[in-house]
Amino acid sequence: MSARSDLVNGSFFLGATGGWAGLLLHYYDRAYGICERLTIKSRQSVR
Repeated sequence: MSARSDLVNGSFFLGATGGWAGLLLHYYDRAYGICERLTIKSRQSVR
């Protein structure tokens, strides 16, 4: 019984961690895209 509950807790923990990782990756990707656009704009204005 104990091993079974550990397995359930482990899978739940992995699922929650995966969700948070996906969310962080999504926002990081968004922020990176915004920064990239800003740097491209600043480079164009310099020219």
